[in-house]
Amino acid sequence: EDKRRNSGNRCAAIEIQENATGVWQQIVPAEENIVYEYSAFIAFEDVDPVKSKCRLQLEFLDNENILIKQVNFPYHVQTRRFELDFPHILKARSPKNTKKIKAVFSLQGPGKAWFDDVFLAPAPTGGISGCVTSGGKRISNVRVFFCNDQWGKICEAYTDATGKYTITGMPVTFPRYIVMAQKKGWKTKVIGDLQINADEYTNVDFEMEEGKDPKDNFRIKFGSLTSVKFGKLTVISETNAI
Repeated sequence: EDKRRNSGNRCAAIEIQENATGVWQQIVPAEENIVYEYSAFIAFEDVDPVKSKCRLQLEFLDNENILIKQVNFPYHVQTRRFELDFPHILKARSPKNTKKIKAVFSLQGPGKAWFDDVFLAPAPTGGISGCVTSGGKRISNVRVFFCNDQWGKICEAYTDATGKYTITGMPVTFPRYIVMAQKKGWKTKVIGDLQINADEYTNVDFEMEEGKDPKDNFRIKFGSLTSVKFGKLTVISETNAI
């Protein structure tokens, strides 16, 4: 199999013979407080699980090329053919005073790595809007917000005198969002599995009830998948079988 390219005729490649670090980088103009998407196809060979790390990185720079923030995405080891990096669309928000982004491919320690079909651009965004009511009555000054700060930014809005609100600039992403409506004297309302579409407003209305939230905290549980290699199974004799 040819690991030297994923498409086209060429790609960026790094080969390290000893305990050193090799990088390929490119600087592009950028703006502050924007969520950027970053992806690439990566192949690597003989990347030592102990001594080596192969990964994508982003560096946010000011106008004088001074580093403001560095984001190190998950690293890879051993050998793999060309595949879209996982998670396949990486996102990061540019901090204040960002004027440039440095896209970095790095290989630390011995091995070989190939990077191809690189993509870096602002993430597409959409928004939500709607109305908060209770029994047909519109409620003002309700805080509507996205659960967890989205890439380091609080995303919220308060309903006006007519109970309406609008939140803009939300990146299209997966997994989907959880949105909450909250006001003192009212039970918090939660809506999950919310999809944001590019250049559109998703309508999200809340129906609230007067009262207090339970004293226990709101919890979100999640899981992830991983591969597990099992050794040789022990054979159990019929006489010992349960």
